[in-house]
Amino acid sequence: MITRMRGAMARLLKADQGPFTDELMLAPTPHGALPSRLAPESVVTTVCGFCSTGCGLNVHLKNGRAINLTPTADYPVNLGMACPKGWESLTPLASP
Repeated sequence: MITRMRGAMARLLKADQGPFTDELMLAPTPHGALPSRLAPESVVTTVCGFCSTGCGLNVHLKNGRAINLTPTADYPVNLGMACPKGWESLTPLASP
């Protein structure tokens, strides 16, 4: 019985299909590999305003709303990197 239970647990832990797997599965897009729910219709470049450094960020838009962001790879200030404040720069948009 324990062997059967271990086999069932192993199959469950190694499942390659299911609702969570489908939600997280990366798909190729023109903006890199992203989960399909985060695949943007368009991308706009902006400058982060949290500090005076002014890092470049690409804001991913879907239905006219910001859904994700990535640091701008060729921007000379941040060269494709962002600090924790930059990664969270869309959070105020969800504020009431």
